[in-house]
Amino acid sequence: MDKAVVKLFTQRRKQLVMESKLTGGLAGDNGMLLAAVEEGRLIGYTGGSFPKAEVELKKMKTKTITSIFMDEDAAGSQSFGNWRENPAWKVSVSEKTTVYVALNEDGIVDDDMAALLEKRKASRLAAWEKARDKMEAAAVVAEADEKNDELAAKAKDAARIFAELDEAKGAREKREADDEESSFTSLGLHAVRNTRESWIPGVLTGFTTLGFSEYKDDQAWLAVEVDPADGPFFVVPSTWEPGEEGLFTLSLSASCELDVSEVEDSDGLNKVFGTEHSLLLQRIGRRLLSLHTTIC
Repeated sequence: MDKAVVKLFTQRRKQLVMESKLTGGLAGDNGMLLAAVEEGRLIGYTGGSFPKAEVELKKMKTKTITSIFMDEDAAGSQSFGNWRENPAWKVSVSEKTTVYVALNEDGIVDDDMAALLEKRKASRLAAWEKARDKMEAAAVVAEADEKNDELAAKAKDAARIFAELDEAKGAREKREADDEESSFTSLGLHAVRNTRESWIPGVLTGFTTLGFSEYKDDQAWLAVEVDPADGPFFVVPSTWEPGEEGLFTLSLSASCELDVSEVEDSDGLNKVFGTEHSLLLQRIGRRLLSLHTTIC
């Protein structure tokens, strides 16, 4: 089926269920209202209850962010060990309030976002080349030390891991070349607060969950009651499966002022590993770390 037809069909399907979401939101579910209004803007829906919903939403302070899941920071749900590697936002409020958070598939790409995407692609390529160089160096050392069976096994394992990642990279590049639309199996949200202080930015291993959403097809939302006396909290969107790529829109709304800032290194591993490409290198490096030490 033609891709343009598929895209039109998907948009039409979303438009058909929009009224039920808007009705639910206007009935008092502010999380749903926020999610529905943002989705309406993304798909160009302006009919029915949409104008009334926009007016209702304007009574609150709202911030909207377009971002992207890419392989180095698309860590999947909490069922996977790297959940804290997902994009995260630090949120502070000026008074005790309820913060509503909505996550939608897709986003509007302006010039700044386009520049960011190009920067992240370049960063991803640099990380890939660095990982490949380490893998090839490991193979050379293993081949030179014929008596070290453990070293040879680690090098073989590293080559296998890299081959799997290289295959995934090729599939992604083919999708990009074919101009295929990205979509997610499902999206979800978590709001958490750290239980201790640390020099490491973002979500720490010790955190308390303040709220979470169900994982849904292309949209999720939650509401969390917060008090500024308790300090900032973090909003972490994720796909269910790790490695899914595509644009998303994150919206936050409250009755008071919100301070929202993206966490560049969600768990500080970039500083620990001394590289700006931590997650991609970790995927290869966890099994190569001792081998890299041997090489050095």
